[in-house]
Amino acid sequence: VPAMNDLLRRNGYRFVVDVFNHAVTVRPGDPLTFVSRWSNLGVAPAYNTRALTYRLRSAAREVRFTSGEDITTWLPGEHRVRDSFALPADVEPGVYALEVALLDRAGTAPDTTALPPTRLGIEGRAADGWYAVSELTVAP
Repeated sequence: VPAMNDLLRRNGYRFVVDVFNHAVTVRPGDPLTFVSRWSNLGVAPAYNTRALTYRLRSAAREVRFTSGEDITTWLPGEHRVRDSFALPADVEPGVYALEVALLDRAGTAPDTTALPPTRLGIEGRAADGWYAVSELTVAP
């Protein structure tokens, strides 16, 4: 029912990634900074704690970084996030998909009790609940 779906979209929270910036190329061991702007298009904050998590993914490897951001404070409106991490020194050179997800805190590691990642109000949700937002090249 389209009217019901529209109502459900407007209730609660609805997070959207508006802008996502980062260096195009980094080297293993270098700092990696993500600067983003998110919008909560809903009418309330999230009531459950979720971990804003970034993932670099190639065919051979996955590297995750978890933000300290508290999304329960994201009232309706815009929210700017700046996170910096050290890229592990053992990351192999190549092109990586850069993905984001809001994960259940219990689900930060493989766990059968974890809830699925939060649905965002953007296109491109993969089968595992992550959203591709960019690409990143790790240089030798």
